Amino acid sequence: MIMKWKLCFSVLFLSLQMSAQQFSVFISDNRGSQNLSYNYTITNDSLIITGLSDYGKTEVNYLSKKHSKEQIKSLKIFFKTFLIDSIHESYAGEFTNFTYITAEHCPRVIELKMYVDHKKVFTKITNAYVKYLSPFFDEIDAILPEEVQFKLQPDDFGATY
Repeated sequence: MIMKWKLCFSVLFLSLQMSAQQFSVFISDNRGSQNLSYNYTITNDSLIITGLSDYGKTEVNYLSKKHSKEQIKSLKIFFKTFLIDSIHESYAGEFTNFTYITAEHCPRVIELKMYVDHKKVFTKITNAYVKYLSPFFDEIDAILPEEVQFKLQPDDFGATY
């Protein structure tokens, strides 16, 4: 009888521990424009998108919403299997002409901060496509409105990692 209780408590404790997974993701993307910024904050239960428009003059609060139960489940499953330890500090690809940078002619820069349980990762992606992060961006795109999705393609960048 005592063994059954120990087993029940062990299973209960394990299920509580698994459901208590915490994550937060902060992404800043200039979309290849010098004075533009899309900023995403994704947590266990919500999504917030803000940004800068009008050549960096206007702050925009684009979206703030709670995730659906399906989205929460999908994100938790993804972050249980995604190895954030394998992410490098930076990825950089060539840009056609760094001597000529204007508001519209600028490399795409994505800064990513990820906190999963007790691990944290910071990376900066400059004009590069990162295959390892492709499933991550696909998962994030699934919860974003179409007009603010990343839709990253290898042909759009100067290098592939």
